Amino acid sequence: MVEFLDLVFPRNCVITGDAIGPDSPFQFISGKVARQLVRVQPPFCLTCGYPYFGVVMASDRTCPKCREMDPVYRQGRTVMLVEGAGRQLVHYFKYEGARYLLKDFAKLFQLCPGLNQYLKEAILVPVPLHPRKMRERGYNQSSALCQALVRLEPSAELRDILCKRIDTPSQTLLTRRERMDNQRNAFAVRPDNGLRPDLRHVIVDDVFTTGSTLNSCARALKRAGIQCIDILTLGHG
Repeated sequence: MVEFLDLVFPRNCVITGDAIGPDSPFQFISGKVARQLVRVQPPFCLTCGYPYFGVVMASDRTCPKCREMDPVYRQGRTVMLVEGAGRQLVHYFKYEGARYLLKDFAKLFQLCPGLNQYLKEAILVPVPLHPRKMRERGYNQSSALCQALVRLEPSAELRDILCKRIDTPSQTLLTRRERMDNQRNAFAVRPDNGLRPDLRHVIVDDVFTTGSTLNSCARALKRAGIQCIDILTLGHG
């Protein structure tokens, strides 16, 4: 039925407007655009997931930015770089209500090497939105990504245990230091959280930029007694 509908009403690429051909494994991304996506392959920084290009020394397990930040979380993965087509896709998903792209992001998760194992038996914690922003946007993109990840790895569990208690201004134009100050103490664990501190928790967000948001979330979990905290993002900018 799907194949028949595609013949009658061919799907178009969200970026180029071209019809989706058989060379693309995605529903809303053409083969041409798919080849432009910088999908992360090993080797990469074990703390944030940013890929290494060129020769890597055995001691280079953490990139310079992560060493400078000294994050609360332990390790991280990311699926693609947020540049070019990848940046456009994230923008449509996050700011223009293109929730249908979640199907293609789920495919990117599926194609990401070792992601199933990384998610195994983890508690997935979406980065929360402040209630005002939630009302404006209509959905939490991080929570939607978690739902796709649980379908990929059924042993993982989605738990909405964090809340954003401070309505921080947009980080788009802030420097690295300003982003860190902006997010400090902005998150807290919900009172009715039902925490299981003995389990590994993976904080999920759409984009890793400076790590300040994820670090603030990890700090809130750490204060609540959770010791094993990792992160996962769709993209790295």
